[in-house]
Amino acid sequence: MTEQFCPICKGSVKPQPRYLAYVCEACLADGVEVDGNIIPKSKIDVYSNLSVNCKVNGIECVAQEARFGGTVVQVI
Repeated sequence: MTEQFCPICKGSVKPQPRYLAYVCEACLADGVEVDGNIIPKSKIDVYSNLSVNCKVNGIECVAQEARFGGTVVQVI
């Protein structure tokens, strides 16, 4: 499998063909910005909304429910 990198910090991440632009956990450690508020990734309500627009380090992203549960944040 080919290498994959976080689109924000360019650090190496585990290859995920389904999520080519996913943001690494290190970049998400301080939370994401949603409607001007910084919240932890775990508090993003992707279950009642299909997706949530957010920012990570000022970069436009979208948070969605991952295929097998949890939340995945990807750069738009």
